[in-house]
Amino acid sequence: MNKDNFVNLQSMATIANNEYLESKPVNKTQLGLHINMRQEGTDADGVSIDEPQADKRIMFLIYDNSPNQISYTMLDATSQSPTKTININNCSVTTIKNLISDYFK
Repeated sequence: MNKDNFVNLQSMATIANNEYLESKPVNKTQLGLHINMRQEGTDADGVSIDEPQADKRIMFLIYDNSPNQISYTMLDATSQSPTKTININNCSVTTIKNLISDYFK
């Protein structure tokens, strides 16, 4: 795992979530870090943004074998969207904020 890329993802997700919360104070999204996934058999580290009131989550993963790719999916209580990937160099705070805004309407 590329630690710098994971720290970069954490930072972008934190800023994006904070900006989203400033624009939508009624929503109560929460940021989560998933750094023990290897114990569960997934060779990745992750960041999630959760909307507990809607029972929704956006999960971002950086896999050990693809350290320059961010895989992400949207989940709710009954379904999961297909996983998509984006190169870390093409991801930004705006990219993540747009995902949050679109999914947690």
